[in-house]
Amino acid sequence: MIEVSVSPSVPETTLDGREGARPAPYLRSLTQFLHELARRAHVHTFEVTELFVAEPLAGDAAELRNGSSVPLRRAVELVRRMCEGHGPFCALGATGMRVECSWDGAVVLTLDPTVSPPDLDGWPHLRIRVREAPPAGSPEGDPVTAAADDAFWSAVASAPAQVKLLRERWAHGKFGARWYDVSGDTLLRRRPAVEPRSLISVLLDPQLDPGRMCLDGGFTALRRLGGFDPLVHEEFAFGIENPPDLRGHGWPFAVNESEAWEWLAVVPDGDGHVRGSWLLPGA
Repeated sequence: MIEVSVSPSVPETTLDGREGARPAPYLRSLTQFLHELARRAHVHTFEVTELFVAEPLAGDAAELRNGSSVPLRRAVELVRRMCEGHGPFCALGATGMRVECSWDGAVVLTLDPTVSPPDLDGWPHLRIRVREAPPAGSPEGDPVTAAADDAFWSAVASAPAQVKLLRERWAHGKFGARWYDVSGDTLLRRRPAVEPRSLISVLLDPQLDPGRMCLDGGFTALRRLGGFDPLVHEEFAFGIENPPDLRGHGWPFAVNESEAWEWLAVVPDGDGHVRGSWLLPGA
């Protein structure tokens, strides 16, 4: 595979010396470069993967999910937004071509060796580097292989517990999850509503006392339990200074993140195959 990295030829800086917003000539040239590469690779649509949602999705992005198919023009718009520091963030894949944005706003493309990049000298606003793609690194955890199939849902329904909570993580990030109370008979009604490729976590009689949360460990605070609608919640990925204060701010329940990784499964696609990619936390 070939790796092509693209960044501004002259990064724009702010008054305090930090690299700022990407200059317009760079984005215009990047748009043309991506369209030209896609043409050479015969790519017309991309699949969204590794979706990261740091703020609620809105507008045209509201329906984006892992596995969504987006046309080339829409894919390029997403790349432009990521380069400007706006979400949602994701990787875009197609046969022979993969597009990612790095933490510093550069665009990294992985191409099939049969795809020849355009003349590198014809893009004065782009700094383009081409090299052989490095070997894929080892994942930071083992993949979740269990499927949320009939057997899984039957086991959840029959598991003895007074409180059963379900987290549906459909994307990475603070706003990429929904929580449900599936105690009683709500589980069977909830199953059809979960989305393909989501990671399902089932929690049986979890510790719900906010005061028991770790100061520096991730957890999710819950406003209430019960009902069929998604539970109002807020993620605290890095803990908080004083967990007992949660009650005073209207959060009477909280769930430790570690408990959400004990019973997991991935929702299959409509054809029954599991294509969602999720990793267990590394050791």
